[in-house]
Amino acid sequence: MDPSSHQPQGSPRGSVSSPAPDVQQQMSQLYSVITGLQQQLAAQQQQQSAPRPFLPKIRPPSSFAGSSIGFAADTWISDMESQLKYYGNQFVSDVARINFAVAYFTDTARVWWDDLVKAGEVITDWVTFVERVRSRFRPINGGMLARQKLTRFRMSEKHSVAQYTSGFQTILLHIPDMGETDKIHHYTNGLTKRLQEKVWERRPTTLAQAMEYAVNADAWGNYGGGCDGYELSMQRQPNVRKDMGIAYQGGKGSQLYVIILKSRSDKARLGQG
Repeated sequence: MDPSSHQPQGSPRGSVSSPAPDVQQQMSQLYSVITGLQQQLAAQQQQQSAPRPFLPKIRPPSSFAGSSIGFAADTWISDMESQLKYYGNQFVSDVARINFAVAYFTDTARVWWDDLVKAGEVITDWVTFVERVRSRFRPINGGMLARQKLTRFRMSEKHSVAQYTSGFQTILLHIPDMGETDKIHHYTNGLTKRLQEKVWERRPTTLAQAMEYAVNADAWGNYGGGCDGYELSMQRQPNVRKDMGIAYQGGKGSQLYVIILKSRSDKARLGQG
């Protein structure tokens, strides 16, 4: 009897069966990985071949010796990220960014990094690099210390809103997980009583708005007679109203008087047009 007669119907002699489903899935995944790598390589080659715009040099970033006192690590990371943002795509990959940052390690930080390399640890993305630096050199309770400092931070009468805002933002840098509502609350409650009232009246919904309202309220408070320690002391006053605080023209000869507000320790100066 012919052996070929035992073949199942519909299966030609010598045909090759199709790959199992799990093999097909693996081949599909491998193809996706290869395609993704090819696209990344093409993008990097395009960035390298494209003409780079000229950027004037800025001051180099500060070095980092590995201090664990205060928030030295956060300050250095912020400084470094400002550099990377300024130079943009001149760093073609995270590895290039990390190599640039590590070049500014000194002392304890340099020893720590060299030990990681010797141990065979490889860090290839910037986010992981930042996390490792913070976990090694940032105080364990750094976030809590910053929150406590922010709660006690207050604007004194001798400081301007700009000075207070700068100090507030410096502390806030070390509390990356604080919500927007809490930021507004801490910032506004640290202002002087008068400025608090002015800011809360306008119901800010973002920290940027609260800062803007505080600056505007402070500026208007300092611009006009009798507001927050300011007053006018004029040498000549023909037809000049004290409540104006701006250039006023009128009277015989239509003379122009420019009123410049000074603190009570100085007299207002008038420029005659």
